[in-house]
Amino acid sequence: MATISDMDESITRGDSARNAWSTFIASRFPADAASGSASHASELQVELELLSEYAARAKQSYNARVQACRLPAELLGTVFMLLRDIWPPTASRSYAVLPQESVTDSEGESDEEEDETACGELVWSYSTGWMSVTSVCSIWRKVAISHPTLWCEIHCASMHPEAGAVILARSAPLPVCITLDFGDKSGSSLAWTRKYMRDKNIYKRIRRLVMRNIPRDTFITLMTTLQDMPLLEELSFSIRHWHGYQHQSIEYVPEYVEDGLATPNNLSRVTFKGCLLSLTSPFLSRSITHLTLMSGFSSNSDGVLPNANAMLNLISSLTNLQELRLQGIPAYRSSEDAHVLSDSVCHLPPCFRLLELFVYWYNGSDATAVDFLSRIVLPLGSHFRMEVSQDGDVLPQGPLFARIVCAARKAYGYEGLPWSLNLDFWSVRMTINDIPDLEEESGQSSIFIKRVGGDSKGNVAEHIVKQLSLADLTTIRFSPTSVRALFVKDSPYNIQLHDACSIRNLVLWLPTDLHLIGLLGHALVDGVVTPLFPRMQSIALQQYFKGSSGGSNVDNAVSALAAALTARRKIGFPVRKLFIDKRYKREVALSLFANMSIEFIDVENDQDNMSLYMTAELLSSDD
Repeated sequence: MATISDMDESITRGDSARNAWSTFIASRFPADAASGSASHASELQVELELLSEYAARAKQSYNARVQACRLPAELLGTVFMLLRDIWPPTASRSYAVLPQESVTDSEGESDEEEDETACGELVWSYSTGWMSVTSVCSIWRKVAISHPTLWCEIHCASMHPEAGAVILARSAPLPVCITLDFGDKSGSSLAWTRKYMRDKNIYKRIRRLVMRNIPRDTFITLMTTLQDMPLLEELSFSIRHWHGYQHQSIEYVPEYVEDGLATPNNLSRVTFKGCLLSLTSPFLSRSITHLTLMSGFSSNSDGVLPNANAMLNLISSLTNLQELRLQGIPAYRSSEDAHVLSDSVCHLPPCFRLLELFVYWYNGSDATAVDFLSRIVLPLGSHFRMEVSQDGDVLPQGPLFARIVCAARKAYGYEGLPWSLNLDFWSVRMTINDIPDLEEESGQSSIFIKRVGGDSKGNVAEHIVKQLSLADLTTIRFSPTSVRALFVKDSPYNIQLHDACSIRNLVLWLPTDLHLIGLLGHALVDGVVTPLFPRMQSIALQQYFKGSSGGSNVDNAVSALAAALTARRKIGFPVRKLFIDKRYKREVALSLFANMSIEFIDVENDQDNMSLYMTAELLSSDD
């Protein structure tokens, strides 16, 4: 905090500076200048120009002493890079407002109402975003311009086409990443294409090319230029209106264009949305690590989508593939379709990490998904994600969805490995571990399958449990909806769960069904008293609805659980540890579980953390 003496010193310095400048100005701009000649005015004009020049120098001297300008150029350049990623240039549109002429009646009197306004010509304005740093001061401008990496990300839809020459020059000679969005109303992307995307010198510098909402003719034209892009590593094409119902499912590149394409040397990431090369094209080479192929909502009535055999043949050739995303591909087929898959199985390479499938529930898409998954083997350490868009008229959905879940689990094909199962109303999650050390990322494979749409009253949990092999299942999590479907009194699905003898860990969301809790303490199987999950060693209680305690229902469930665990201990099936969501810390009476180890953990809604924590705690004491 400034002291009074500091303030007095500052005022004194200000007064001294003002006096010095007053003397200087008086010497250069005399008080009687108003009575001077025209030549004297010209001399004063020169003085003003020099004053502006030296004022700029003074500002530079000041800026050089400011902390933000004293940072090393490399560090300042890094800051600008971060700023570029969070403050992009933008384009906005408005209409020039034109006043309407006054409306007069036949007697020449003006209307009493005020003049209205009318919309005139559409006007586009562009904000420079992060590039505004070049206008702050000369030091920042020099640093920004001397860092060509800053200028290598070019989003054409948000920049004025006239800026292209400057940006391309500042980024030279480095490779550039160009994104064009032909869905922008300003026409900037089309103007950029016409002005700069015909220059082979620019082609030679393109490292990433992203084309969104591209018209068909422009798509075909630009495909013919790909052989002139030797540095191309990432390519993404999205056809305009590719997802529309009224259009065909996919747009193929004409043969005459494909014939001119050579095998790329560096291309590793490829995305085609609503468009596609032939899957046998040399352009889809083994250098590809990330591949995305998406069709529209069409049911393949035009017969152009590749089938499962074609996809499997392509994947088998991509020995460096790491991520694969498919939507609406392979082609759908019905159970009566004559198309038969080959017996060959495609083993994805050890480097593979992610498979994503988006399936529409039309014309046998479930059979297509099962066909595809049954012919691939996924490596440990990879992950599988799937979204199934269901049709409400397709019934029954449970068995069909369960077939997909089982096929996904079998795609890993590793028997004897512990795995976990999470059953929710709309989704299924599985985690496969191959080694005790859970911290090793390569030691886990996850499966997540989500259904959207369809019958909101149907529950798929019972069908999944019935069809899925529960051997080696060590951790299971039930949502309340799954519990209600599975643990109906005298339900045959209880027998399936009694066969899951490897389960060590159980996660329950509170409140839960009392019938399930009763089975944990006392169940009769083939005339023998055997509790559900006889090898169970830990139970976790988690809050299901965030912010809702559950009241008396939770109290009843906790009391019933304490009684069930006491019954287990008496017949020789004790549970060693109880994990409790810390949000229940005040609601769970610890005295009910006096003979157990209890730990409150912070899980919020991260279900995976809870099951992994439980498993890690118990690994050292497994039988």
